[in-house]
Amino acid sequence: MDRKLFDLNGRGVLVTGGLGKLAQVWIETSLVAGAWVMALDRAEVPVPSLFLRLLKKFPKRLTLVRGDVTCRADLEKIRVKAKGPISVLVNNAGIDQPSAVLKEFSFP
Repeated sequence: MDRKLFDLNGRGVLVTGGLGKLAQVWIETSLVAGAWVMALDRAEVPVPSLFLRLLKKFPKRLTLVRGDVTCRADLEKIRVKAKGPISVLVNNAGIDQPSAVLKEFSFP
């Protein structure tokens, strides 16, 4: 596999729902590919142990921003804290809540 194809060296990645289970995969993959990553999640979401390990391993390239994707002021925090332009957006918010989808649809 051509590693240059997945080179994110110096690029910015924003992961919404950044403390969710799947988000940890997006974050780790982006960090290993050389990106700096901003993880956005609500204040009441607990910080998982994998995120803490990644923060310890990549302290200069991983940032947690507490906020809600539906709040303009919270999104402004991202713009202020960003280390440069954001090249990749991972819209991960709400994915760990299957009950939200099940309320909308009924399956036979």
